[in-house]
Amino acid sequence: FGPQGNPNCWQPPAIVYATCCNASEPASNVKAEVLDNGDASSYAILNHLLGAHQNVAHLLASLKRREALPPRLWWRTQLAMLQAAEGRGVGDSQALPWPSTMRQLPHIGFGLLLDALVPVAARNKVAVNLGAADGVQRDAVYPLFKRYGYGGLALEASGDEAAKLEKNLGPLNRSGTIKIHIEALEPERMPEVLKAYDIPQDFDAFKIDIDTNDAAMLRAVLDAGYRPKIIAIEINPDIPPPFQVEFVPGSYAFNRARMMTHKGTYGVSADGIFELLCGTGTGGGRGYSFVGFELIAARDNCAFCEHNMWFVRNDLVGLPPTKPLVGWWGMVRLYWAQMNLRNAACIHMFIEDNLCLAQHVGTFAPILGLPMGLHPQSYTLALALPDEANQHLAKAVASSVQEWFRRSCQEEALQSCLVDAPKAAASRRAVCPKGMEEPCSAQVRITKVPGALYNGRIPVRPFYPPEARLNLTAA
Repeated sequence: FGPQGNPNCWQPPAIVYATCCNASEPASNVKAEVLDNGDASSYAILNHLLGAHQNVAHLLASLKRREALPPRLWWRTQLAMLQAAEGRGVGDSQALPWPSTMRQLPHIGFGLLLDALVPVAARNKVAVNLGAADGVQRDAVYPLFKRYGYGGLALEASGDEAAKLEKNLGPLNRSGTIKIHIEALEPERMPEVLKAYDIPQDFDAFKIDIDTNDAAMLRAVLDAGYRPKIIAIEINPDIPPPFQVEFVPGSYAFNRARMMTHKGTYGVSADGIFELLCGTGTGGGRGYSFVGFELIAARDNCAFCEHNMWFVRNDLVGLPPTKPLVGWWGMVRLYWAQMNLRNAACIHMFIEDNLCLAQHVGTFAPILGLPMGLHPQSYTLALALPDEANQHLAKAVASSVQEWFRRSCQEEALQSCLVDAPKAAASRRAVCPKGMEEPCSAQVRITKVPGALYNGRIPVRPFYPPEARLNLTAA
């Protein structure tokens, strides 16, 4: 019921009840699901999070069926979900709120994608794990090392994890092909470290989970000419589209893990990483296709412990670099489909007056001239439209997010340096290093679309003029 079983509960209140923080709801009110194989499974927290309006038993049964599929058949089900999001092959489903194929608990991984899309002869069996921690706990690369016989590189910033990494990966490393590198890397160092360990430019799997400047690290690797086949990157799910938000660290190193947990000021938003890898029509794109969100850890006691996006190189799905499998609107709909399953609850980030942006985007409806109670994808689309009032609101929200990052960085950096030097002089300048005033910040942009198709006054999908479609990958 918290990080690594920590009994100190996370917000929001949706995951706070009797067995966790002595809230009023008795644990007996929360059902545990039992799968049809007879194994009792600890899904109480998942059932509670999804709420009575969700058919949890159906979702879990669907997950179990997909887990049993061979990889290529699994990919067909995944592809059907992606096509439903794009409105291809399912009639006029783009105007529908939630095609049933999109309402699925996530089931995705490196092994599945490799077996479905990459012939064995085309693999180099090299994986890079940036932010390896202990190398095992909820680690997407570990199965490649353990079951697929992969080698590669485990990178970790914390020296405290070095012994654990050696202990956990040592038994899998009889050939000596798994290397461990302990260093708090800056983006500009990443290419030279990969080169030092002879990582091939088209290595098979790249996982990024460092809770800080994840996007900048990925960008540095791609800029250096590396083209990993499959990428899994942690995102900050509390920031919905159309906001492209990217954490920017400053020169002062402080306890960012505390700031992430308490403030939610970390990483990159879904729209931000989609823009980097796929492009939204405003620039960007590196020849990758988005293939899935992983925002619910259905097979784990900690239902909020995964928040990843998965991408594959376009050539693996038979597409040219400029034509991703899923456009911006498909990504938006898949984001909200999965967030809807978890009641759009935030994990960490609550700005102005305890506002969870993902959960309360509907409160902007009156300003956008829309009814309350629409599916949130409509509000996302409205915020991306060029109307003056909409853009004014979008910019105001973006400014609030940027200010939240700035203020949280200052507060946590000050707290950190005071804890590090509690007996120093009382003056802030005497205690805290020079430059601490701007220890970190955020880069915030807004995805824009030129127009929309409407049902009455409700925008239901983006509209791109014919002359723009040749240049907009999101079309």
